[in-house]
Amino acid sequence: MRMICPTLSPGAERAQTPRTLGAARAERGFKKHLWVVDRCEDKGCADSTVAPVFQLSPDGKTMKNFGAGLFVEPHQMVVDAEGNAWVADAGNASGKGMQVTKLSPTEKSC
Repeated sequence: MRMICPTLSPGAERAQTPRTLGAARAERGFKKHLWVVDRCEDKGCADSTVAPVFQLSPDGKTMKNFGAGLFVEPHQMVVDAEGNAWVADAGNASGKGMQVTKLSPTEKSC
């Protein structure tokens, strides 16, 4: 899979998310939507109820926000041709982490 440097569409000043994002990774995906994964406001996701996965429209509006409880430290992400987001978890805690999780465009872990 090819890594790209995504940006919002011209005219979109910044992403419109329901909270401030911590360290984040973004990837342009299916239908030019921008997928973003962050590290749960820099507090880590291991014990957080914050959802770290965002799908943004080309103009920066949040379309979906999900993934609470799935990750310890989401680190990298890539989106395949079918619109699935693959997220690498670099942390290890409470029996989760150190794996790659496939998320379908319908918000389900595959």
